[in-house]
Amino acid sequence: MQFNIYTALFFFAFFVSVVLSVVIYKRKSGVRGGGYFFHLIIALGLWALGAGFQYASASLETKITWQIIIYLFVPFIPFAFLSFILRFVQASPFAIKVSNFITLSFPLIIFIIAATNNYHHLMWSEFTIVTSAEGSNIDFSRGIFYYLLAVVSYIAILTSFWKLLTSIGHYTGVFKNQLIILLIALLIPTIVNLTFIITPTLLNHFNATPIAFVFSCVIIAFGIFKYSFLDLFPTARQVLFENLHEGVIVLDSEGRIIDCNKTLYKFIGQRELIGKQATEAFSDLPDLVAYCNSSGAELGELQFNGKVFQLNKLMSKDPKANKRGKLISLLDITTIRENQALLQANSDELNELNNAKDKLFSIIAHDLKNPFFGIIGLSDILLEDFDDLSDSEKRNLISEIKGSAADTFKLLENLLEWSRLQTGKVAFNPEDFNINEVINKVAEIVKSQAGLKRITIETELALNLSVYADPNMITTVIRNLLTNAIKFTNPGGKIVLSSEIADNFAIVTVEDNGVGLTKEESDKLFRSGESIRSLGTMGEKGTGLGLMICQDFVTRNNGTIHVRPNMGDGATFWFTLPLSKKQKQTAEILS
Repeated sequence: MQFNIYTALFFFAFFVSVVLSVVIYKRKSGVRGGGYFFHLIIALGLWALGAGFQYASASLETKITWQIIIYLFVPFIPFAFLSFILRFVQASPFAIKVSNFITLSFPLIIFIIAATNNYHHLMWSEFTIVTSAEGSNIDFSRGIFYYLLAVVSYIAILTSFWKLLTSIGHYTGVFKNQLIILLIALLIPTIVNLTFIITPTLLNHFNATPIAFVFSCVIIAFGIFKYSFLDLFPTARQVLFENLHEGVIVLDSEGRIIDCNKTLYKFIGQRELIGKQATEAFSDLPDLVAYCNSSGAELGELQFNGKVFQLNKLMSKDPKANKRGKLISLLDITTIRENQALLQANSDELNELNNAKDKLFSIIAHDLKNPFFGIIGLSDILLEDFDDLSDSEKRNLISEIKGSAADTFKLLENLLEWSRLQTGKVAFNPEDFNINEVINKVAEIVKSQAGLKRITIETELALNLSVYADPNMITTVIRNLLTNAIKFTNPGGKIVLSSEIADNFAIVTVEDNGVGLTKEESDKLFRSGESIRSLGTMGEKGTGLGLMICQDFVTRNNGTIHVRPNMGDGATFWFTLPLSKKQKQTAEILS
């Protein structure tokens, strides 16, 4: 046995690795990648121990034996470090599994080849003793598997460098500095090992690689205790990133997706994203593609899968203001938009109620009050001058009182119906019924009213036209439209009631040849808060309430109401109603 500076360095490295392994073992469960780091230190310590005994041995046979033992750990080191780096930077589970498999299988294969080298000489072809002032060392001629081991090991080391460098490019501040520490820790033993491979005679065939690796592990361990960066990063980053309520897309300067979180997959569904262009990854979401490819940082809004998302974009730039990439977030604002729509609907409803209130007060202040003034005034005249009035004068006054009372009663009827409608107290009971029967019934009811003005009412009805609606509401609609037509039709005029089927809807039309409407008047007819007070052709009064009731009732029954103005040549009102199922089937067969 011989002891020199080389053996002392190896045994000291072994001692340091033992201390490190004890310290790391206590914390490895709380450190991301801590298990890989612990096994790496154990392997390095055993490599240093074996190298120390090899340098201390005097005979060639003993040195060769220790050389073979060392090669149980040498192939393990680069892949153990790679597994540690992959776990630390949160590489894909598949990449970690592949690295783990090679870490376990590759060293075993190399050890078997080294142990059987005497039979094939594929690892080393020749061993010699090299003597120097510091002591004897072993030299060997390298075989094909030695170079294969070097190539495979450096592939693992270069992969570790690549993962660290690409990760450094994505972060700034303390996280970036922490990754630089790892990069330096890997760079030190790599330089030492390359020096030994290229110029083994520089240090008299002394391979200081295990010592350099142990020194690097000391740097990493210092980072664990001084900064606790393995505990914090990427754990904190990953926990924050994956638990954001926003879906996040990270694009590089070429528009490729380099990262995204679980929330994004919840929004858009599972699909392959990483490494793809936004155009390819989101081909079914063209608006999202357009937003990803746009150069501005404006807010956006997107709808898909029945939800509404707010889009936000942050541009990443280097110190020279060159664009490096984009971070795009998707926030689900469906509930917010629904609440806004509900608030808007409530606001609209409140405005409708305010308009209804104003309308009610207006009617009470004018239309309802004035008839009573007339009734009271005529009653006073009749009462005070009763004895002085002739029978014909009394009859005229009584007739006027009756007419005013009748108009007031009709106004009250419409007012009560309208107020019940505004407060939601009108029952809605849709059913299948024959609309033509209702038209004929209403026409018969108002026949006497039309007769006072010698107005003829004609009907042009489709046969057996069945609709699905509330019959009471539709009766009110037809009655109001018909009495309105009588009101504005000149004595001796004509009103035509018709029904037909078009586009799977029943259409009911009331057409007169009366005074008609202007375009401005027709625009106000069905507008809440607007009213038209015009006298009929014989001085009949109205408030427009009847038409507002018509619109509300038709809308409630899933129909629409319309008017065609034609000043001086009558007016045409028509409304639509859904057909009954049986009528709809019949219409489809006939078509």
